[in-house]
Amino acid sequence: MNILYDGPFCSYPKGGVVRYFNEISTTLAASNSIYFSRKPKRSFSKNIKLPIFSHFRPHRVSFNFEYFWHKYFINKKIHIIHPTEFELSPTGNYFVEGGSKLIITVHDLIHEKIGAPGKIYSKIQRSAFYRKADGFIFVSKSTQSDFARFYRELYNSKPSRVILHGCNYTNKKTKYSQRKKQFLFVGARNGYKNFHSALSAFKKIVSLGTDSTLVVAGSRPTKEEIILTSPFESNVKWVESPSDEDLQNLYSESLSLLYVSEYEGFGMPLLEAMSRGCIPIAGNHSSIPEVLGNSGIIVNVNNPDEIASQMMKIITSKDYSTSKVNKGFSTVNNFSWKKTAKQTLEFYIHVDE
Repeated sequence: MNILYDGPFCSYPKGGVVRYFNEISTTLAASNSIYFSRKPKRSFSKNIKLPIFSHFRPHRVSFNFEYFWHKYFINKKIHIIHPTEFELSPTGNYFVEGGSKLIITVHDLIHEKIGAPGKIYSKIQRSAFYRKADGFIFVSKSTQSDFARFYRELYNSKPSRVILHGCNYTNKKTKYSQRKKQFLFVGARNGYKNFHSALSAFKKIVSLGTDSTLVVAGSRPTKEEIILTSPFESNVKWVESPSDEDLQNLYSESLSLLYVSEYEGFGMPLLEAMSRGCIPIAGNHSSIPEVLGNSGIIVNVNNPDEIASQMMKIITSKDYSTSKVNKGFSTVNNFSWKKTAKQTLEFYIHVDE
């Protein structure tokens, strides 16, 4: 099957969506012809077909060059177009208008449920984009349910399938005695990510004399965050733009991941943490129960007292922590990118029939 991912190919992905397309495309490249419409600088692949030139500015000119390159140098029928972003490029439009089937992955409905800053979301534009699809992939049953609520007519008129993500890491056990008295917060900290709730909970366990550390991995701390953590700044460690190796090490040496966001389309850090024996503390909402199963610890994410109580339990009870760690390892075994890619290809074939 000839498949074109309409967007940039990233050799070394970090973010969840970029990782998703990297994993399924490189896996499927073993037995299919895989193309990407854009080639970023310093991006390469032996098995994936990319334009011979890197994307450049002005973007409009580069998009047109990429369109002409695919139109005149790709002499095969493209069966599936799978965009990596919320719109089609001129290349993607060309193949869709020529009869290629359009598959859209819906990762979350965060803009519809919570809103979006500035003008990055328009219900009219998003609906027009979804209307072009020949089929939808949802990364969780929760995301599927949200889509059916906000776009019921589109959902009822198109074939779809729920295909869960894989885990980025293989299971690796670390002895309890080798872990630091450390809690971890990973990724964005804005709004619905509920960083303030995690800070409030951590402040409570510090006040109890636990001498614990909160490691915050992600972007540089804001002035507001520095002020908020100033009363216990010696217990907070900021790790800016961690590499994949850095993250794996942080999961391996931390007791627990504070994943207290108010909404998630999937929640990849949950799997990453459990694969390294780091116990997730998370909410009972959106996609989180699908990913955690009977693993991790479920709390009211807007109740710092409840979060702090579970953090203390992890610190003080080795048996409790060991049980949660083992359940996490068992859960992670149910998720693999190979399985994700296989189910994705099955859906491509179904839609293309």
